[in-house]
Amino acid sequence: DDAVLLQRFCDGDDEAFVAFVELHHAALERWLSYSLESGADVDDLVQETFLAVMKSATQFRGASSGRTWLFGIARNRLGRHFRRQAGEPATFEPLDELGLRAGWGDPETTAVRSEEVELVHRALRRLTAHEAEILILRDIEGFTTTETAELLDLTIPATKSRLHRARLALMAQLRATEGPDG
Repeated sequence: DDAVLLQRFCDGDDEAFVAFVELHHAALERWLSYSLESGADVDDLVQETFLAVMKSATQFRGASSGRTWLFGIARNRLGRHFRRQAGEPATFEPLDELGLRAGWGDPETTAVRSEEVELVHRALRRLTAHEAEILILRDIEGFTTTETAELLDLTIPATKSRLHRARLALMAQLRATEGPDG
């Protein structure tokens, strides 16, 4: 079992990691070879992936299978590989500088944004508790639809329906706040 092997590795059993690698190496290599033309690139990404697994093994929570977790790490590495090939810059402009250029640091923009946030908060307070709850969980706190459904003890279709209704109710409240001239 992957979870057992990863836990044993975290507890200091290096042979458990060797067993994990042996269990998944061929499948990972096969999968990457469908996306990459160079065998050397495949070998590099397999090695990078297993090194990343070694470094983050303590973060494996067992929410998915070890194989799914491993392939997710490999997929992220593969995406990074393609972005490097496409010429993605090694560094990016600092976010604070980019934010200033986008007008985020501008006092006038900040004041307008603050007013908009207050309008949304007032509209949220005018919603029913159920409407506000689902909007906050899904749209503000960023829970997935599945997680929101679990938290609210609803089916996924019921969650989607309530979320849609709550979004419409919020928009109606916001339009009512704007007045007839909108």
